[in-house]
Amino acid sequence: MQFSRFIHLCLIYLFLLLAACSGNDSSVALKSEAGYIEIEPISFSLQQQGLDTYTDTSSTARILYSFHPANQDPVSKPLFVFLNGGPGCATTTNLFSMNTAPYTLDKLRTNGNLYAANPYSWTALGNLLYIDAPNTGFSYNVISGASDLNVRFSEFNSKNFNPFIDSANVIRVLLRFLDAHPAIRANQVVLVGESYSGTRVSTMLNLLLFYTKYGTGEKIYKDAALAAEIGRHLARVFPAEAAAGSLNPATVARQFGRQILIQPEISGPYQAEADGDLFEQSGSVIDQLAVATGKVYTRCDPTDTTCSREMNALTFVEKSAGRDRYNMTMQVGWTDELEAFAMQGLLDVDILSRLFGYDVRSISMLRPEARKDAYRYVVNENDPDDWGLPADSLSQKLLLERDSLVRMNALLGSSGSNSLEKVFGSLSVYDGYLSGTNLAVFISFMSNRAIYARYPVSPDDSPLFGQLFLENATLVKTLLTDAEYDLVIYSPGYPEALKKYTGIVKSLDVKRGKELQQESGSFRINYQPGSLGSISTPAYVDIFYPYYRNSGHSISSAQPDKLLADVAGWLK
Repeated sequence: MQFSRFIHLCLIYLFLLLAACSGNDSSVALKSEAGYIEIEPISFSLQQQGLDTYTDTSSTARILYSFHPANQDPVSKPLFVFLNGGPGCATTTNLFSMNTAPYTLDKLRTNGNLYAANPYSWTALGNLLYIDAPNTGFSYNVISGASDLNVRFSEFNSKNFNPFIDSANVIRVLLRFLDAHPAIRANQVVLVGESYSGTRVSTMLNLLLFYTKYGTGEKIYKDAALAAEIGRHLARVFPAEAAAGSLNPATVARQFGRQILIQPEISGPYQAEADGDLFEQSGSVIDQLAVATGKVYTRCDPTDTTCSREMNALTFVEKSAGRDRYNMTMQVGWTDELEAFAMQGLLDVDILSRLFGYDVRSISMLRPEARKDAYRYVVNENDPDDWGLPADSLSQKLLLERDSLVRMNALLGSSGSNSLEKVFGSLSVYDGYLSGTNLAVFISFMSNRAIYARYPVSPDDSPLFGQLFLENATLVKTLLTDAEYDLVIYSPGYPEALKKYTGIVKSLDVKRGKELQQESGSFRINYQPGSLGSISTPAYVDIFYPYYRNSGHSISSAQPDKLLADVAGWLK
């Protein structure tokens, strides 16, 4: 009898042990790590009434991520997913380097060193996942025959670079990371997007919230494989809802229900139009800058329909006034200096290992021997004269970006003895270990086959992505920043741009913190009744709208303490 009882107790213990080793294993210690997640070629289509269906298949993408667990109790904390913009700009050289990760490469805060411990690390709030979007930062693509110029040229098109395939592949990285880390698989996810990644995050959230419609082609983008992968993930996180067939957008928002948008592009041409109108008003911020610098600001000729009021103003800021368009209080090139300084540390093997909390020597896909068919550029990105683009064919925006890249390359200089290139070996001229800004990617987003086929997928020219933002905002809690010195994303333009969505937006009630003389403003979107069709349309949505009186575009560099405190308060 006693022996039987002993056997019975042993069986119970064994059952409990097996249960503890399955499912969400909270006993597994989470550690910092970095590496690549390889995304296979993806077949997708674009469809819209009145247009021929556009079909394509992307190339293999190797996307770099770095992960840093929360300081305390990471299993119970949210996962912040950081994404920078451009399109074509690296997360590692921006949000990762500028005072959100455990270490900082912000030259204003490193006491003369290349890096320092960061007292404002978001690991105080949760787990951090940084992703370099496809072909930016340390990420790169792979194609057979990459050494052929014509092959590389064909890669820089909508097959790899449009907001939907780009966002879909970032989602794949996120889901595969979560699947490989069951201890936090079901944790709340907070998407953090800066600049163009306002568009990226809006697209990602729409793909996640309405994944079934993107699987069937009810939406403009069809990606059945992505819809299936999202469905499998949600079934693991919400098994009861999956069994009951109730995996609806509200359920999805229980995990993917928060977004932090740092000086974001969210409404494409409407934002540019609104900013341009504000810049041309009498006594505008541009007029004030002209007076301060003793320069003459010439407005667009009202009869010239080709003149972009926004870009005319920004060109004046840099070319005439000599100020940085990302922070108008600084001299032109100031932002480039910050990024170039960060890149020096990121290109050092030992420093990069310290920053990642992981020995980069063990990341096989980073090494030359794994990159035989890798590419980053069409030609040599470090030589602007080798792009094959006549200056008169470049837009004002691209010309400013090109100038920025030239300045950064000049500041970087030659690689040190402990650089990735010196330790691991050199790469082909069309590859490269790190790209802070990949102009080939930028160009491909703005001019590609899908756009020529009249699909509204240009981030700068299509208002579609603002509509996605307005749909998402009804289900997703939003923090939207307001920086005083940023002209590239001009905060007073947000509400003026959103008012242009007259079919969805009834009105906006917005007060900046500057007007209220407070640290945060107020931002309410009033919706047209029933304007979102199948989505339940609320009367209004309130957005948290903190004000940063001393910041330009990079708020995490200028006011990291306030940004951290604002996020902490918003999470409560």
